[in-house]
Amino acid sequence: MIARMERVEVVCVRESLSDLAAFIQAQGVMHMEEVPLVFEDDADYLHRTHIPEDQREEYDLLDAFRRNISEVRPLLSTNPSHEVVTAATQRLTTQGQDAWRSLARTISRNLRRLARRRVNIQDNLEVLNNFKNNLETIEPLVQQRDVQLGKNARAFVLKGDVTRALERLEEALNEKIGSDATLLSRTMGKNVAAGVITHPEAKSDAVATVMREQHIATVDVPDQALEGMSLRDMIAKLNGNVASQESNLTAVQSEIDAYSAEVGADVVALERIVNDRVAQYTVCGNFANSELLGVIHGWVPTDETKSFTADLEEKFPGKVAVDVLPQSEVDPNRVPTLLKNHPWFKPFEVLLMLFKPPTYGTYDPTALVAISFILFYGFILGDAVYGAIILSVGFWIFRKWNHHEVVRSIGIVAMSMGVSSIVFGVIYGEYLGDFAEKAFHVPYLFHRAHETDTLLLYGIMFGVVHIPLSMILGIREKLAHGHTKHAYEQVGMLMGLTAIGIGIFGGYAHWPVFDSTPMYVLAGILFIGGAGLLLGLMGPLGLINILEIVSLVGNVLSYARLMALGVASIALADIANGAAREQVFYIGIPVAILVHALNLGIGVFSPTLHSLRLNYVEFLPKFYSPEGSSYKPFKKEAVW
Repeated sequence: MIARMERVEVVCVRESLSDLAAFIQAQGVMHMEEVPLVFEDDADYLHRTHIPEDQREEYDLLDAFRRNISEVRPLLSTNPSHEVVTAATQRLTTQGQDAWRSLARTISRNLRRLARRRVNIQDNLEVLNNFKNNLETIEPLVQQRDVQLGKNARAFVLKGDVTRALERLEEALNEKIGSDATLLSRTMGKNVAAGVITHPEAKSDAVATVMREQHIATVDVPDQALEGMSLRDMIAKLNGNVASQESNLTAVQSEIDAYSAEVGADVVALERIVNDRVAQYTVCGNFANSELLGVIHGWVPTDETKSFTADLEEKFPGKVAVDVLPQSEVDPNRVPTLLKNHPWFKPFEVLLMLFKPPTYGTYDPTALVAISFILFYGFILGDAVYGAIILSVGFWIFRKWNHHEVVRSIGIVAMSMGVSSIVFGVIYGEYLGDFAEKAFHVPYLFHRAHETDTLLLYGIMFGVVHIPLSMILGIREKLAHGHTKHAYEQVGMLMGLTAIGIGIFGGYAHWPVFDSTPMYVLAGILFIGGAGLLLGLMGPLGLINILEIVSLVGNVLSYARLMALGVASIALADIANGAAREQVFYIGIPVAILVHALNLGIGVFSPTLHSLRLNYVEFLPKFYSPEGSSYKPFKKEAVW
């Protein structure tokens, strides 16, 4: 349900604007709107409010402080809990800005110091590992030779056209050094090769010159302590250095984790408190004022307007006047949309978050989407054990992130999906597919694996209800907003669809009222005639819409996917159980567990996607108008 909103104007003495902004933020119910101006910056009219000069310095300091805190926040390695941040917020709110800056400087200094230490160690590890990997590649080339890098040998790694580069290098070595230099190389991939040049120690500079001329970088020793060692000794020494650096990295990370746990709540609380203070200044860009008065415009839920007004007048006696402005000339898309659904349906608002909010004054389909989504999901998955697992995961999400509204809603939706799957699983008698049926002869009310024709009919029946309901809602919306012609057009299409339905059901005698052939023929003729008349009144374009009735039949038939997906889930579960029964236990049971896990994974995502698709593609477009703007009241971030 979309809550009714009031457009509110608050007029106050100009000196109270800052205090009034802080109070409105603390109330957290007013969606701020820019006050319209007749002429910009005209002394005889209202003009845009700017931060007063005597408060500009404080704003600049707070804004700089906010940026510093936002730079420190990513350095935290752990996220503080909701309860700890709330306690830190309450404690820090009582302190002044000097205390905040002192605390922030200390935290920033310590976190940056630890972060630099971690980065230095990570850089050292990268250099050591790269050098060690190069040596391990080159070491088989030299075998038992006495090779000491930097003295009687030069190592390198080539990338690109390695064949041509090695040929040029060998030619240059033969030309300038002769037989004293030996080139050993091996390809490591299509465009990568590693090599080593052995030479007398006296020829070291000459070899270095050749490699520079050929634009080949050498693998230099990163630590002087390694010079003079054989390659094997170097690798052994490097392994020790790498282990030492990894130990240091673990120790530094432990320090960062411990310090983050100690100060993380203070950092998050400071960020939110300062953001709240900065917002009190930046929001004034929506206000207008003259020399004596200030004006604020915004939207407040109708059921909160009275208490909001009373609180303002009590806080600022004789200094404010609150008035409700007319909305007749306001574009509905400008009115912020606040959804106020029953607690049972509110979590399902998350299913419509892919869209913009519904336009103010239109129909909110949250409850209908919730009911149909849960029914479709359980109808498809329909396994009590799978449902119990999904229910448990949803409950864990709900408990762990209960303070986060969106994640909490996802947890509740998941729990509802699990319950629906359990209910349908009991109806179908499915517990890990046919496991309980074969092992314990568990009874069932409807065996969908044996009655696929009936299951298909039930699936299509969902469409028989869902599609006409969406059209009825579309007719209601068009009539409510004065689009009478389009409403009649929709009625005509609905009558045409009904005529086709009467023909199908009457022809197969599924309804007792149609046992008599003339009855369903007469009803079909009446509906077809009514549809033709209404669509004909629309002119040539209306007649074209007769073709849309065929498309509507396709919409209804698309609900057959509910049966197909369910049967596919049964097949996978039966394959898993068959493997457990037919194979020896040490093969069959692991295979069964793996296939059931795969089926559960598919059962989480595939029914979810298709249940949403039936709502998003077949149901909502016929009446849903998601062109509104979200209700975002001006409130404190510090209050979680």
